[in-house]
Amino acid sequence: MRRTVVISTIISIVVLLFLTLYPFPHAIHTQQSVVQFIENDPDSATTTTMRIDGYLYKPFLRDSTFKGHISLESFASTKQDQTLDIVVTEHHNGINLGNLTYQSQVYPFHLTNQGLIWFDDKFEHINIWASSAWTAKEDKHHSLFIVGTANHLPEALSIQSDMHTRFKGTFVPK
Repeated sequence: MRRTVVISTIISIVVLLFLTLYPFPHAIHTQQSVVQFIENDPDSATTTTMRIDGYLYKPFLRDSTFKGHISLESFASTKQDQTLDIVVTEHHNGINLGNLTYQSQVYPFHLTNQGLIWFDDKFEHINIWASSAWTAKEDKHHSLFIVGTANHLPEALSIQSDMHTRFKGTFVPK
């Protein structure tokens, strides 16, 4: 009887360690159409291509992390600069929130672009709220959004609305 308890305890510990330490990676390799636009300026909407290559790690008892690269055809810096790991800081109803940050690969390795990114686990629905550095405009009253998978502005606004409803947390635009 005592031997059974010891063996069961050891097996339970090994299973718990495995679940805790194994990251459960999910490969993401996709290219999709996205719409970028300045908030409250429908004339600014343009369609571009976003490429995502990497792995979404979803460990059992730790924060999920995306390790890879996200590039946008319309922003040269996103193609040449390194995408830092996106650590999921919030997760609600299948939508993740993290920081999207790019770092120059040339000394002194400055951060070049930053923003917040909301995405589902398959990266089919994405909402990026980009900093003003992306557009090189100092106008902080108008936000740049990049929304996918979308081919035109009404579709992008519909995706944003759906994600906002599902997320139930800090989501921009409100």
